[in-house]
Amino acid sequence: MKRHPSDNQLLNAIRPLELAAYLRAQQWRESERHDGRYALWLKRGAGAEIELLLPLNRALRDYTDRMADLLAALEIAEQRPSHAILADIQAVSDDVLHVGAEHDDFADGTMPLERAVRFAEHAYALLLAAACGTAQPREAYYDRKPPQALEYMQRVRMGPPARGSYVLTFHTPIPPDLRPPEQLRLARPDEPFERQVSQTLMYTIAAVRDAAAEATATGEFEPFLEAVSWGVSANLCDALVGMQEETGANQLGFRITWSPSRPLRRPVSGALTIASDAVPVIKEAARYLRELGLRDDFALRGFVVALKPPVGNISAQARIVGLVDGTFHNVWLSLTMAEYIVALEAYQERLTIRCDGELAREGNDFVLRNPRNLDLERSHT
Repeated sequence: MKRHPSDNQLLNAIRPLELAAYLRAQQWRESERHDGRYALWLKRGAGAEIELLLPLNRALRDYTDRMADLLAALEIAEQRPSHAILADIQAVSDDVLHVGAEHDDFADGTMPLERAVRFAEHAYALLLAAACGTAQPREAYYDRKPPQALEYMQRVRMGPPARGSYVLTFHTPIPPDLRPPEQLRLARPDEPFERQVSQTLMYTIAAVRDAAAEATATGEFEPFLEAVSWGVSANLCDALVGMQEETGANQLGFRITWSPSRPLRRPVSGALTIASDAVPVIKEAARYLRELGLRDDFALRGFVVALKPPVGNISAQARIVGLVDGTFHNVWLSLTMAEYIVALEAYQERLTIRCDGELAREGNDFVLRNPRNLDLERSHT
């Protein structure tokens, strides 16, 4: 039968290694390999053994013909259409995340463009927050993100929308699972970072959902704080809130298809939802988590309003009024003797002072830890 040129392009795009990984995940086994040209795969069927010929070199003249034969054989063996099989082959090495917004207005699978763009932006922020929570769990992330998380985001790919109310798909390449050498079997290496992020994402969405339910019943913030160690952060909560508020969705849906080339070591929920009525609680929790978060490389700029000179082994202290999130706050910092002299001049001359450090909240005020680059801003009029 003559094939359409686009069919040949699809067949030629199938990578032999991806197809081999798919066959292995479907319990096929390789029985023979011939000169890097083709391999024979076998599987026990209904009363008989089924044989497939897998071409190994895409430069072969009959590569597309052999792939067409193989897909036709899989259609019969699996009793499902080739386009569904092909989609699974292409994603065999990926964890595939489906993120959906459910609403009657999106029943046809479309969404107003402006909303769709914002929905995708918040979905990106959700994945980044999960990656940050995997690399370095903390209450909030500001300008500096863990390098491992940023590298991970470079590898994630956005796929075509899936069927549903309005569903985006994200593909994360996952290294295949190999049988470890004898020396490592008792102390099996950790899962690759990519798979850890996929698991963290589902763990944290479930943790936020459960924490919102408990906080609603008790009025306590503690469930969210306890979930920080799992990777929950203000950023992750903000992303969930943004996805719902920007779309007006009745419910957010999250479903992940785990890469069959790397089976899960322990059960992880593959489908979760966040109802819209949980969003106000999640939004308030995000505000608290952000206030508790440590800000690396915070640039403080303000006026010295109080000074305490050094006494014995106690360092000098300065209280600076500066802007934090657009509002003036008291910020305390410990000073060396040299820094104290600079701060004293700023206090006496009413000069603006600037300093870098790690900003953390303590009670109603803030503390700038590990202050550095302390200097004055002088007028040159």
